[in-house]
Amino acid sequence: MRTISPMLTAVALAAAAAGASAQSVPITGGQATVPPGVYWLDVVVPAGGGGGGGSDAGGVGGQGGAGAVLTATISVTPSQVITVQQGAGGTGGENKQRNPGGIKLGGAGGTSGGAVTGGLGGAANQANYSGAGGGGGGASVLQVGDLTLIAGGGGGGGGASWDVAGNPGTAGSATLAATCTLVNGQPGVGGLPPNTTTPPNTKGDGGGGGGGGSGATAGAGGGTGREDENPPGTKNPPWTSGSGGGGGGSCAQGGTTNTVRSATVAAGPVGGPGGPTNAAENAGSTASPGGQSPITLTVNSTLPPLQPPTAVPATTPASLSLLSAGLGALALWARRRRKGQGASLR
Repeated sequence: MRTISPMLTAVALAAAAAGASAQSVPITGGQATVPPGVYWLDVVVPAGGGGGGGSDAGGVGGQGGAGAVLTATISVTPSQVITVQQGAGGTGGENKQRNPGGIKLGGAGGTSGGAVTGGLGGAANQANYSGAGGGGGGASVLQVGDLTLIAGGGGGGGGASWDVAGNPGTAGSATLAATCTLVNGQPGVGGLPPNTTTPPNTKGDGGGGGGGGSGATAGAGGGTGREDENPPGTKNPPWTSGSGGGGGGSCAQGGTTNTVRSATVAAGPVGGPGGPTNAAENAGSTASPGGQSPITLTVNSTLPPLQPPTAVPATTPASLSLLSAGLGALALWARRRRKGQGASLR
């Protein structure tokens, strides 16, 4: 992830504040200082999309879920430091033709500029003839003062099972929570051996589940697919593919120093397409990664600065005594002035 220089960002913000028209400043990570004269910012915070699921012989992988994009107007004060972390798109899961007969690994989760990531996609089950799940998208974060904004990453697409297409990942949450804590997405399920338990999977094959997106709440990991043959040579019960991962949560938490004037959330950077079927899958060993976009800051010069309320001093006996003495002195001065004016008239 490329980080924009804080000095360059501050210069760009100052230029935007001085310009006649609004200018957007893109920033992918790091810090920037609010320049003089800037009290409101319009911000766009897009999270990473989930990676696509890997394909099987006749089934395409699941599409990754879109990352959420949070748009807000926030209050700032000059010299405050803004910290941003752009969420990266999840990596695509491996297709069946990646190392035929060998392990098909799930895609890595997208990072959020630190240790927090989207969930790892589930590997194909141990017969290794299906697609793996895509990784969950990374959340994007903006912090300044006591304000935090988080846009949730998209869930990874599920891996395909034979001719059953993988299930798509879920988009990052379009509901805004009022409190913010950044958490990892959950991993997708996969890499299971043959079993006869419920639900059975005697063939031991099936696509891996997509990883969940990171965010204010963790996106759930997708479940694994199943290729059961009971009796042998039949698709009984019907075969299933890997489930898509859940989207990460979004939030907008304002404080007393920095407030959120308005905030909305919608679908943003798209998830990665699932891997193609055999006809084309040798051209790429994995499905496509999820999309990602920089965070943008735009100076809003139409809103007035927030003025803190003027403190009213508490009334005390000492202050009342001083007030009484002052009023008495003022009355004495007035009487002497009137007496002096009367003497001059005589």
